[in-house]
Amino acid sequence: LLGCAASALWMFPMIGLLATGQPLLMFLGFLVAMIAFITMFAVIAAYLPELYEPRVRCTGAAVGYNLGGVLGGALTPIVATAVAQGDGTPWGVATYLSCIALLSLGCFALLPETRPVREPAPATG
Repeated sequence: LLGCAASALWMFPMIGLLATGQPLLMFLGFLVAMIAFITMFAVIAAYLPELYEPRVRCTGAAVGYNLGGVLGGALTPIVATAVAQGDGTPWGVATYLSCIALLSLGCFALLPETRPVREPAPATG
């Protein structure tokens, strides 16, 4: 959730830094974005399989992860190219990336908690 929120907030500053054309500022823009992305991807390998019961865990996690990667990886460059028309700073790309991060934030927030719940000890006595 923190990674999605950070990504949504950072996309506009990142695009602004990239538009400067200054290598150090561009590096800074990507560095902060990568830190936000790492916070999202670091937990997916552990969390995604927990969403499925053991008999379909491997297939469910693999299909969900890979379909998400294909759809996100295929659509993002197409949409970004379409909204980046013109010679100025591509604020449409920042808007698109922020909206996708907010959509991801909402989806993650709606997913169930997978931590086992401890049953209270029975009262004795």
